[in-house]
Amino acid sequence: MEEVKKNSFFKDFLKSIKSFEKYEDFALEGMKKSSKYILKLILLFCLIVSISSTIYIFSIVHKVFNDLKNTTVNFSFKNNELNVESDDTIEVDNYKNIFGKIIINTSDDIKEEELIEKTKYDNTGIFLLKDKAILSTSNGTKREIKYEYLINNINPESESNEFNINNKDELIELIESVNLPSYILMTLFIIFISNIILHTIDFFMFIIILSLVAYIIARISKMKINFSNSFGIAIHAITLPIVLNLIYLVINTFTRFEIKYFDWMFSSIAYIYVVVAILMIKTDFINRQLQLLRISEAKEKENKKEEEPPVEEKEEKKEKKKREDKEKNEEEPDSLNGSEA
Repeated sequence: MEEVKKNSFFKDFLKSIKSFEKYEDFALEGMKKSSKYILKLILLFCLIVSISSTIYIFSIVHKVFNDLKNTTVNFSFKNNELNVESDDTIEVDNYKNIFGKIIINTSDDIKEEELIEKTKYDNTGIFLLKDKAILSTSNGTKREIKYEYLINNINPESESNEFNINNKDELIELIESVNLPSYILMTLFIIFISNIILHTIDFFMFIIILSLVAYIIARISKMKINFSNSFGIAIHAITLPIVLNLIYLVINTFTRFEIKYFDWMFSSIAYIYVVVAILMIKTDFINRQLQLLRISEAKEKENKKEEEPPVEEKEEKKEKKKREDKEKNEEEPDSLNGSEA
């Protein structure tokens, strides 16, 4: 029994994608079983997305760390102030597709407007100044973050929130001493929980809308179904869109490849599945009705044949009737003669 339960999810998963004739069973399975199916699918979806996001994040961390070791520029961080030993503004384009352009200048007389002007053609950018960082987002907004505020929020329970780095080599030693596996697991857990909250709400809202659409289409098609039936149809109809969304998110995470109207495509596929599933259910119902009608007609014909006498009996009855009529005709003249006498 346990093996059957374990395999039932994957069987339903495959049937939801390729077997429209099974949607009648999905409509009748009840909201409890349907909810269990979609929750398992969402958990699997969130786990794969979270793993891919974690791998991508730490691949970037590894790349940044290697670039940090290879850089010839020295720097220090004391009393919540960054000091880079360079007379010129440093521009980093290696992470343009990730963070945008990174611009570093820690001199006292730098003008922020001049730095921001350097990224006016870029959607995003990071500016590292002496006492703060400025983040330029893709929608054009700018946000300032003081280093003091950032350090105080890293460990708010500590009495002394001082974080001092004398040089580049000291920072490299500090990073290398970090227990990396624990940070990877912690990051994976945080991303996983965030994805569960976000995608569970998102998917269930869409499923409710899809259920209402399925209910309305069924009523227009003159099919008597309740909301529980349409809910089961909607849950399984969203299976393929979720799989496509998973593939797209994983590819987008590593390549930043984007499909402009992917959300519209996601919704369209789900609606198509709902419409086709309902039409298939109605067609199957009509076919079963016709089959029952043919069976009843065949039984009626058989009953009529059983009631009708065989051909030989019919012939015997006809012969017998002819003989009786003949004998009758022969007797009638005698009776008349007798009466005349």
